[in-house]
Amino acid sequence: GCTSGHGVCGMARLSARSWVAVATFMSTAIATASTVQAVPALKELVFGAEGQEFFVIPGSEYAPLVAGIAGVGLLVEAIFSRASESNLHAAKKEEADSKVTHASLTASVPAIGLSWAIGATFAFGLGMSGMLNPAIILGFLTPTSAEGWNPNLALVMGGAVAVTGIAFPLIVNNKAPLLGDRWHLPTAKDITPGLVLGSAMFGVGWGLGGFCPGPAISAATTGTSHAVATAVALAAGMGIFRMVKPMLPANFH
Repeated sequence: GCTSGHGVCGMARLSARSWVAVATFMSTAIATASTVQAVPALKELVFGAEGQEFFVIPGSEYAPLVAGIAGVGLLVEAIFSRASESNLHAAKKEEADSKVTHASLTASVPAIGLSWAIGATFAFGLGMSGMLNPAIILGFLTPTSAEGWNPNLALVMGGAVAVTGIAFPLIVNNKAPLLGDRWHLPTAKDITPGLVLGSAMFGVGWGLGGFCPGPAISAATTGTSHAVATAVALAAGMGIFRMVKPMLPANFH
């Protein structure tokens, strides 16, 4: 859960879990970022000698374009990959099965294309609003900073919640998605230790680095080492959690 998951989608759905998560990671992120800014030794340890300018990503405005190009490549690769699988199955199965496989392939192409378009739009919006620049995020998370408070994140997130809050009830009023057989919506409602602890951990990391998953992945397309390292670390963290999750109590998460 992050600013896009719990923050935009969850809050717009009026999910109690999401409101708790957002309150938790926002407070811990602000506390973390403000503490780093207030303690010179800690600030130098986190940002190095270059200071917060280390986080300014040169050329980040081109990230949506790069993401779009990468998206086209992934789309083409996915289509050809599925087509190859379809041909392989068609050679081994009866004609009826081949028709089903072909129908599935045909239906998947629009879904993949739409997913790419949505992702590219999201990345473009992040770039246009400055959300690919961690310095802007940290400017929001440090309201008492000498440089002054930066309200950009609040405006972007507030606008996204408003749009989603209006659109979501209208969309899910349909029996199924346009290109899917059913809706895949969260069903958990309990406020669990894992929700609170995970949100707090996310807040600490966000307050230190200024990146949440969406902007980190988009900014990584610029090739900036900090953004790439953050995206890789995010993937590693999620992988580690998948390994640890079976060891946790059932009611933890």
